Amino acid sequence: MLDFMIIGAQKSASTFIHRCLEEHPEVYMPQDEISVFENPDYHMEGLKKLETIIENSNAPIKGIKRPNYLAKEECPKRIRGYSENIKLIVVLRNPVNRTISAYYHYMRMGFLPITPLEEGIKSILNGSLSKKYQSAKDIIEYGYYYKHIDLYLKYFNKNQILVMFDEDIKMDSINTLKRVYNFLGIQNKTYIPNSLTKKPNMGMYNLNRLRINKIKNKIIYKYNKTNTRLTQRSGPIINLSKILFRGIDELVLKRIFSEKKPELSFEIKSKLYSVYEEDLNNLEKLLKINLSHWKV
Repeated sequence: MLDFMIIGAQKSASTFIHRCLEEHPEVYMPQDEISVFENPDYHMEGLKKLETIIENSNAPIKGIKRPNYLAKEECPKRIRGYSENIKLIVVLRNPVNRTISAYYHYMRMGFLPITPLEEGIKSILNGSLSKKYQSAKDIIEYGYYYKHIDLYLKYFNKNQILVMFDEDIKMDSINTLKRVYNFLGIQNKTYIPNSLTKKPNMGMYNLNRLRINKIKNKIIYKYNKTNTRLTQRSGPIINLSKILFRGIDELVLKRIFSEKKPELSFEIKSKLYSVYEEDLNNLEKLLKINLSHWKV
């Protein structure tokens, strides 16, 4: 039985918390994201698969990570049905900054066409991109933090959900991690994981580099019919391709192409903030916190 889940938010430093907890001797977490509570996995022996994943661990505290869970409306009820006492960890980030990172992440994974930031966000806001690319709607939807946390609060007590912010992780990672230790009931609160000082996952922002990465994706991954999920192919040729592309990217592409993160125009950024304004106001009331630094 699981003791906790890191449920989101996507592109908000949840991987950092995952890596740190994964190293702790009292905690067991699979390296990969576990999607068993969302569609279609849940109806494909999802819970049976979950028990197989965790059954061989003797760690006193067990958990999984899946940032998509926060925004998947089918998940809270299913998670509650699995365990009414489970603890949930949420890491939040400025929703506009998260939107930009998610946009590039989705292009990198092959879920969106390679398009300049300004043009792409415009097409997401007006709904034209989602007509052909189903994942496009997630870019905005996953930033409605209040909406999603409020749904979870219909199934779980507030003290079962730890809400943190990515800026706190950047400013004071040690004390932020201790908050997680306390929340999970970890005994050794002085343990310092190696991941605490490692650099976060770097985004890929250069469009030319993303186009070359798209070639790699077609070789290494299989996509479902809606182009919203992928699974990695297997075999010696695939493994060799991964090594080859990684080498080309690290030794050549990173040195050729600038990776400066593009900025949105004030006009588009303002539109995004207006999209999230009401949700942010409600989030401030719920968490009793001032998020004015997230607003235009």
